Amino acid sequence: MDVREEILTLRRQLEHANFLYYVKDAPEISDFEYDALMRRLEELEAAHPEYASPDSPTQHVGGYALNTFAQVRHQVPLESLQDVFSFDELRAFGARMDGALTQTHDYSVEPKIDGLSMSLEYENGVFVRGATRGDGITGEDVTENLRTLRNLPLTLENAPAKLIVRGEVYMSHEVFAALNAERELLEQPLLANPRNAAAGSVRQQDPKVAAARKLDIIIFNLQFDSDRTFAAHTETLDYLASLGFPVVPYQRCETLDACCARIDWIGDNRETFPFDIDGSVIKINDLAQRQYLGSTAKFPRWAVAYKYPPEKKESRVRDIVVQVGRTGVLTPKAVIEPVRLAGTTVTNATLHNQDFIDNLDLRIGDTVLVQKAGEIIPEILSVVREKRPEGTVPFHMPDTCPECGAPVVRDPDGAALRCTGAECPAQRLRNIAHFASREAMDIDGLGISLCQSLIEAGLVHSPAELYALEPQSVAALDHMGKKSAENLMAAIEKSKDAGMARLLCAFGIRQVGQKAARVLAMHFAKGFYKIIRQWMMDKGIQVEKPKSFAYLVARKIAREGTELYRTGKHEDIYSKDIELTIQNIMNRVFGIFSKDVQHINLNNNANSNI
Repeated sequence: MDVREEILTLRRQLEHANFLYYVKDAPEISDFEYDALMRRLEELEAAHPEYASPDSPTQHVGGYALNTFAQVRHQVPLESLQDVFSFDELRAFGARMDGALTQTHDYSVEPKIDGLSMSLEYENGVFVRGATRGDGITGEDVTENLRTLRNLPLTLENAPAKLIVRGEVYMSHEVFAALNAERELLEQPLLANPRNAAAGSVRQQDPKVAAARKLDIIIFNLQFDSDRTFAAHTETLDYLASLGFPVVPYQRCETLDACCARIDWIGDNRETFPFDIDGSVIKINDLAQRQYLGSTAKFPRWAVAYKYPPEKKESRVRDIVVQVGRTGVLTPKAVIEPVRLAGTTVTNATLHNQDFIDNLDLRIGDTVLVQKAGEIIPEILSVVREKRPEGTVPFHMPDTCPECGAPVVRDPDGAALRCTGAECPAQRLRNIAHFASREAMDIDGLGISLCQSLIEAGLVHSPAELYALEPQSVAALDHMGKKSAENLMAAIEKSKDAGMARLLCAFGIRQVGQKAARVLAMHFAKGFYKIIRQWMMDKGIQVEKPKSFAYLVARKIAREGTELYRTGKHEDIYSKDIELTIQNIMNRVFGIFSKDVQHINLNNNANSNI
């Protein structure tokens, strides 16, 4: 591959990675792999300026404004930072500062939060607009979602006429762990890291979804202040803290050696921060010196980001335990000796299935190389064969379910082993929790812990029994009470109107998720439509808009989950059961049907009531 072809290939790879990371929130490569590609491209472009292009990924921030939100042009550009990967490279940055600045200078060193960068605007102390970074010049207006952030002040006292700050939206470790624990119980795909979870939440069209994710923000820069001027960056951070903003922790350092020491401290103490970090930021503190240094086409010259490499460490497999999921799938998990990775203590790693274990030839007692995939999920990369102790034996998944003792079978179309027990307690909890989940019947307040309490109290053995609960029995549970029980009963009652699509999804049928459930519901709604039209024609009822009216009634039936079984031969369509069902639906929904009706006028009001 010649130089030009390699440059074009790298640009395509990086643009694709940028799209997946910034727009889809679903990166396919690690930050370390991305940085390696970017550095290679920078080297080639520096050595071959004849191939320079303003469209190169080295020349722009990397994000894109989504067309699902209104676009906002930033009053102050949101620049990205140049990365350094060693203290030698950091000292080279310091040498450039020494050469460019004749006066003494100090630095501010801060943790680099791994979240979603935002610009926030306030007018006369009132939060009026929030936008994502986008491409650094234009971002996405996500104001309503940002209003749901738990620690964002919506009003400020003693604020200037106009204020613009920059911050990072993140999901705390505590919230992320609870969210993934619930998703694991429901056998939903685990979120790779808090950054992706936060970004996906901020980009939801419904602010209620963002609110449910319990996001936070931390402010790290003053972009614009209409009324005041400042001498130093750390002075602006103190000022923003006095206004009530959650501000990034910082340390002023007078030398690069002090910067290096602080960087090491931040890396060693990652787990003490409530947010994920992917590096440390080193900035010239003096704002006048920053102005003098300026920026390149992409980066400010006065700051760099020190990136921590992904850690890989050895540990020993103490045990392999098998868990049972909602659909009965048995999943093995390695219990390893505690090892610190990326500032956290890791004690478990997923093993996926028997095929994964066989490919590694993994055994209890083996020494393994462990890495945190996506900086969050621990994974075993390989077995250190030369350290294998004597007497180890290959691991085999059990023939019976560890929860209920029923036989297990292997899926004919995959590597999964599945419990065959109809009354498996592990499946019972997960099935009931899935039934009540937001994606299914959306029973507000009925989470994993309450499902467990209902099962342990013998009140519920299947999802259907949720609808037979008595308020006094629920109120008697630990941590409940009369008001909580009433709220739960109201949520259960409300779920009866969730509709056929949600009900089909709630059943937990394999391969039938939200999308497939909607398709099935619409399929049956079309069947109802034909029945209703024929029934009206046969009764001699004239409808001004027969197609629209029949379709709307059918859609209402599909929403409510009404089942019309007798749709076989032509003569069965007119059975008394079908007639009464349609009459009941029409009368209840429209309040206009009776035996004597001969003409139905479908106006806009009736349409809107469906």
